[in-house]
Amino acid sequence: MMETQQVQCPGCGALLAIPPGRSGCKVRCGQCYHRFRLPARMTITDDTVASWLEADGEPDLDLDETPVALDSAATTVGVPVAHLGTHAGGPVPSQGSEPPTQMPVTSPTPPEEVRLVRIDREGALLEFPAGQLKETRFRCAMPRVCMQCGGRTHLEAHVIVFAATLVDSISLEAEHLAGKMVLTSGEARHLSCEELLGHLPLVPNVPAPANLPMPYWLCDMCSTARTISGQIKVHSKTGEGYCRLLIRNLRRAADLLSAMGARGTAAHHQLLERIAKTADKPWDSLPLTVQHRIRQWYQPASDENFVAYVPDRGRTRTEDGMAGLVVSSRRLIYHTRMRHHDMEVSRPVEFRLGLSKTDVEIGIKTSAWEAKHLRSDKAGVAHLRRALVKGKFRATWR
Repeated sequence: MMETQQVQCPGCGALLAIPPGRSGCKVRCGQCYHRFRLPARMTITDDTVASWLEADGEPDLDLDETPVALDSAATTVGVPVAHLGTHAGGPVPSQGSEPPTQMPVTSPTPPEEVRLVRIDREGALLEFPAGQLKETRFRCAMPRVCMQCGGRTHLEAHVIVFAATLVDSISLEAEHLAGKMVLTSGEARHLSCEELLGHLPLVPNVPAPANLPMPYWLCDMCSTARTISGQIKVHSKTGEGYCRLLIRNLRRAADLLSAMGARGTAAHHQLLERIAKTADKPWDSLPLTVQHRIRQWYQPASDENFVAYVPDRGRTRTEDGMAGLVVSSRRLIYHTRMRHHDMEVSRPVEFRLGLSKTDVEIGIKTSAWEAKHLRSDKAGVAHLRRALVKGKFRATWR
């Protein structure tokens, strides 16, 4: 029998067992339901995982190819082998142990029980029976990505607060605070969802089962209101009723429906059609804090479109937006606290790269100005290259 290989899920970091013959397949993590494609050659390196984590754009939402379920009963693909605690169908094996030969196929909730109430400029409104909140797998269905910008790093776990009316959860956290309602990225990073639920307190002042914590994720640059709102209506005696979630980002709503087992349903198709009709704007993918900072030094002309922002990694990540490069349809703008330069797209520009163990140093030279010490990472360099090609800049790389 060929040796079973392992791969790290780019969504939650769980170590997954990959049996032979799955190279190049589209798969779904059985722990967090994140979908990704295995490389054609099953040699997983740190650079491979990093490329998944830093990939541009949104998750692949195509309907033509169904991903291999990582908790399929017919294969050992997706059996977590690193996290402690329990998993649906039995205990999670420890590192180095043989994965079980079968895992039951279980969806957090039947697709017909999750309903799309409406889609409008406020977001997507989902409805489901309140009793579903009693299921651990259901409360773990929220994809481990930032609910605003889709980032997969520096994530903090927040708790959805259900109220009698749709009010955003961030605004309600202070009112319902009892113990710690948020786990920092360091605290939550290595926790499986089941372990995460054990670290979060019950939500006070809301009827059961909405008092059970259901986490969602925000990166440290997107901790603002108007991200997700929860509503619950239950009978005081029977406890029966319904819950609603208003999710502002339609892609996050589509990811959640897929994780809940509603992939391919009419509601899921409706969301994907709306997403396809809505043109993605690179500016909207930036965290709001970063947008506000960039506006202090970049004001586009009426016929100028934003293409990309590459932060200066010589600063901490929480200072993103204060320095770096902006690429627009007309200009390349370089900004720090002490310097500000720009150049028209028609002028030639030369980039020189210097590699180090931790980052890449970029030197920029134009006919009018020069910058020598912009720091980035490999993902930032790749992002910059694509932006310059898209903007049709006359760029030379050395």
